[in-house]
Amino acid sequence: MNKLLPFALALLFVGCADVPPTPGQVASIGYGTPLTVDYRAVIKDWLDKNLKDPYSAVVEYPYKPVQGWIRTAPIQGSQLIMGWKIPVRVNAKNSFGAYVGNRVYLFIFRDNRIVFEVDAESGMNSALLEPYE
Repeated sequence: MNKLLPFALALLFVGCADVPPTPGQVASIGYGTPLTVDYRAVIKDWLDKNLKDPYSAVVEYPYKPVQGWIRTAPIQGSQLIMGWKIPVRVNAKNSFGAYVGNRVYLFIFRDNRIVFEVDAESGMNSALLEPYE
């Protein structure tokens, strides 16, 4: 029984996470207004508030924003979030003063603000980066 618990938990977290929105959902929800803010400045502000050592951060924006979606894990309600997807690579120092290496963060903007963020350490599914690969 204990051997199945990690597998069951993994299924619980990723169960329906990759089910794309239907054309009806895309039409009714939409992606929000096109980005008119300096999304790099907004992301930098978010990183400044959430990294251990934000002043050490080396941030790369390898791709331009694209319309995209994400569905949260079933334990979080399988919520469909649509907006502008922006992947970012960040290399910053940890609590010990050492660089941790490039970590990918995925931000989703809707109506010019961050509505969702996930990083590779949180178990980001590679399907989230689908339009970029």
